[in-house]
Amino acid sequence: MTMALFSDREFGKKPATNEQIEISVWNGIVSIYESYVANHSLDKDFPEQCQDGRGIIGFDPYKFNHLLKATIPEIETPISIKRAEVKPDYSDWGEPAPDVTQPKPSNETDLTETIAILDFLEFCYQHLYDAKSVGDLHDYFQHYHYSFSTREIAQAKFRTDVNYLFQRNGIAYEMNTNGEVQRLLPEEMQNIIKKNYKTNDADLNDLLNQAAEQIHMPALSDRKHGLERLWDAFERAKTYYSANKKISAQQLVNEISAGNQPFADLLTLEAGQLTTIGNQFQIRHFETDKIPLTNIQHIDYLFFRGYALINLMMKTLEK
Repeated sequence: MTMALFSDREFGKKPATNEQIEISVWNGIVSIYESYVANHSLDKDFPEQCQDGRGIIGFDPYKFNHLLKATIPEIETPISIKRAEVKPDYSDWGEPAPDVTQPKPSNETDLTETIAILDFLEFCYQHLYDAKSVGDLHDYFQHYHYSFSTREIAQAKFRTDVNYLFQRNGIAYEMNTNGEVQRLLPEEMQNIIKKNYKTNDADLNDLLNQAAEQIHMPALSDRKHGLERLWDAFERAKTYYSANKKISAQQLVNEISAGNQPFADLLTLEAGQLTTIGNQFQIRHFETDKIPLTNIQHIDYLFFRGYALINLMMKTLEK
């Protein structure tokens, strides 16, 4: 178990709000990866064999990098530490000559690189095993041989190492017990978004489960699909009591408001605005006159706004 550092104890953990991985964090990931190369946890699937044919003795980086690049074309191989690019300072010497390259200052990756890095972490997790030395030192070649019958210890430690690095840097991702990296939602939303709704409408339940799963994904396309599923669930919930959407929706509003007419009016207004949003933006409709959504923060906002009403509906429908 990783011990909390002084700053965590004194000031609390950093909010997990950063969705892009800075170069400094990437370099930390490289250090973690290299430690698992060194302890032979990646040897089984990428083996260097004993010259005498007596088994696996180490890690073959060429096999690893070839399969990694074929699996994740966006990743840079070989895996190595990066240097943050800094613009040269020529203030004491005047302007640089035209043929001098000035690298763009940057300590961040873009979203595409971040997703490739997250894929890399999952790739590593899938190939980790618990390495055990077999027999004595092979005197002639001065190496040991290794066997691999389990993987739980290496995978659990890798997951802990990665999540600790993310937590220390306020990265809004976390590797779960299946080795899948998921986005951490803002704490306020994390507390209300749930899966496995249990209304009498299985399709409605499934739409919301899909929405909740996909809004956790890093990629823009996945989150857009999650938003679409949420709006599909919103429209379906309106017909929960009958195929006549207007009558059914009014019954649902009455059930939720429980005789509080001002609150019923508020719900009706909000539902109407969400319907208008769904018709104006490319959420469920993709005609050329619909407004595209290309900003992740906009998608999150619409999802959280829509989910607040849906969650209230579902609490009534689950009774």
